[in-house]
Amino acid sequence: MYNNLRRQPVAGDIYQDMLQNVLHQLIRVWNCIIQFIMNFFQPSPLNSLPLLEKDWRPINWGIRSDLKEEMRNFELSNPDVEHLRILVHGPVGAGKSSFINSVDSIFQERMTSAALAETTSDCSFTRTFRTHKIKDGHYGTCLPFVLCDVMGLERGESQGAHPDDLVQALQGHIKDGHRFKPAVSLCEDDPHYNSTPSLSDKVHCLVSVIPASKISLMDDTIIQKIKAVRRKASEMGVPQVVVMTQVDETCSNVREDLGCIYGSRKIKEKMLECSNRVGVPMNLIFPVKNYHEEEELNDMIDTLLLRALKQIVCLGNDYIYDLHHSPRENQLDGEWRRISWEPALCVEELRGLCVGNSKVKRLRLFLCGPMGGGKSSYINSVSTALLGKVTTPAPTAHSATGFTIRNKNYTFKDGASGLFPFAVADVMGLEGGAKAGAHVDDITNALKGRIKAGYKFNPVSPLFDEGAYYHSKPSLSDQAHCLVMVVSADAISNMDDSVITKMKTVRERARDIPQAVVMTMVDKASSLVREDLRELYTSKTIKDKMEECSEKLGVSLSSIFPVKNYQDETQLDDKMDALILSSVTHIINMANDYVTSMEE
Repeated sequence: MYNNLRRQPVAGDIYQDMLQNVLHQLIRVWNCIIQFIMNFFQPSPLNSLPLLEKDWRPINWGIRSDLKEEMRNFELSNPDVEHLRILVHGPVGAGKSSFINSVDSIFQERMTSAALAETTSDCSFTRTFRTHKIKDGHYGTCLPFVLCDVMGLERGESQGAHPDDLVQALQGHIKDGHRFKPAVSLCEDDPHYNSTPSLSDKVHCLVSVIPASKISLMDDTIIQKIKAVRRKASEMGVPQVVVMTQVDETCSNVREDLGCIYGSRKIKEKMLECSNRVGVPMNLIFPVKNYHEEEELNDMIDTLLLRALKQIVCLGNDYIYDLHHSPRENQLDGEWRRISWEPALCVEELRGLCVGNSKVKRLRLFLCGPMGGGKSSYINSVSTALLGKVTTPAPTAHSATGFTIRNKNYTFKDGASGLFPFAVADVMGLEGGAKAGAHVDDITNALKGRIKAGYKFNPVSPLFDEGAYYHSKPSLSDQAHCLVMVVSADAISNMDDSVITKMKTVRERARDIPQAVVMTMVDKASSLVREDLRELYTSKTIKDKMEECSEKLGVSLSSIFPVKNYQDETQLDDKMDALILSSVTHIINMANDYVTSMEE
């Protein structure tokens, strides 16, 4: 009954529905026409220009396995380098971390994400400096190269990675874990600052990661930052390449078939534009596709990435080869200073020494110098050379911030007759700034024997005469008989002016006693010496460093003694012992001449 009551459609309603359908169809056609016109005059970034007749850069897509095996078996050309260090930098969102992950995925033979990446943010997701080792998933070993990830570059002066930080990373001054601060660069007193980088700490190839899809719109300030880092790398002789990412987002042909990447006019145009804007030649620009949405490895993606990686590694290897085989310093015609390379002779001389003053039981050497210069390591080295076994009586740390915080005296055992007739005082190191490191007044009091052993140095407040550790009436035995400044050969050129001023102040206050310099880390300053310690006095680099030290500190060249401390060694080295004991013998004789002159 209710069905019978429903309103039946009339002819007018049917005509109205048909009219509405026609109108909808017309609107759809009109929208299609408008979209076609817009696309014609304003093509999208993924427009597919006709492909070139043939690939302009030939590529063999069947060599993935060969490339992978070649990287596994790659041998470094410089024995002083532990691994090639590749610095990956570029604008935010370019795919730096994704490039590292893609390389790691290839060798792990599965998808990995060691370098955290973010695709939806305009700000850098990478905030800390991190070195990524690439592990071979098949053999379980690490490949002979590492990739360093850094904060991305952004437009503006106080956004993104600071260009000076990237330069310091190039020079090996940044340790893993350093958190980037866009407004300020890393300071030398920061715990993540490496003041004495080795060749392995320095960068051997700079990789700029630039997105193909955004090169046209990249802000000029970002381009200038990239160029600034490249200029510094050029000054250092470090090779540079560009890895151009996001090729699949730039050309629809490439998105559909990665095999036509070098047949794509669009990709070649982007590479030319990148070359013009950044200043990198075309043959050092490598277009790739990073792993992003994929769950499985792809041979064509791997091949592009491995081809780029091979060129990067080969360029870096050529660079370290040149460092090893090219003449990096002038070698003098002969030794300009002669020493005995027989450490046993020095031991016997020290053992038979008679102190020239009846009031002095043991000669006292006082070590002073910048933090990280090697004072405590020198004490350990002297002990090692005298005892004939590696010893570490003085605590040390592989840090530019130093480890010694208390005044302490060290004596040295002589297996034949008890103790050698001298002691060495170790104190807190000097630092730049008014409120850092040992206070100059404390150093002065310690030199004069007014500070007792065990005193904890306070950089802000020196010890006063009413303190428990203050010695009001020091004897000649309590006082220092020779001031020994310990400085690093590879750091003397960059030593902070305020530290040099403090050292000169200490020297002035100690003008009544003899003074010497022990110059450490000679192996880091000279490749010639690193290869053969016996070439120490034929190395022009070392002589130049000694002359520079003499000029900066005001100490005569004859009172500067270059050495190599024991640090990582577990076995004795006669050449190291000879240099260490020769320096001690000369300094002890200087101290003994002084106390002899004080005999009433």
